Amino acid sequence: MVAPALGLLVAPGSQDLVDVAIEPDPSGDTHLRSLYAALDVSYVELITLSDGILLWVDEEALLKSDVLANEHLTNMLQTFGWFGQTILGRGVFLSSNEGATTSLSDAQRAIITNAHEQAKYM
Repeated sequence: MVAPALGLLVAPGSQDLVDVAIEPDPSGDTHLRSLYAALDVSYVELITLSDGILLWVDEEALLKSDVLANEHLTNMLQTFGWFGQTILGRGVFLSSNEGATTSLSDAQRAIITNAHEQAKYM
C-alpha cells in the first residue's frame, strides 16, 4: 500500500505554509484525487523546481473568474528563479521518486521554508 505524500500547501491571501497529507488513489498508482481535493480543482499542472521539489497548481485557473491570485506563492517561486505568470489559487509542494509522488524530505522542507520567509519581504 502506498503511503500518503506529506507536503506543504500555500493558499491565496495567506502567508502560511500548511502541512497537508495527499492520500494515494484507491488503485495506489497516483495521488491525483487527493491533489484535486486539496487544490479544489478538476485538473492539475506540475511545475518542476530545483532540488527535486514539485509544485502542483490549478491547470485551469486562468479560465475561471473566481480564482484569487496567490502573490505569496508567486514570490516564493521567484526565489527558485521561476519568473512565469502569477499563480492563481492554491499550490501544493511535494517531491517525487522515479515518477512516484512522495513526501518532502527535511532538506526540501527547509528550502521551501526559506523561500517562504524570503517571499514575505518581496
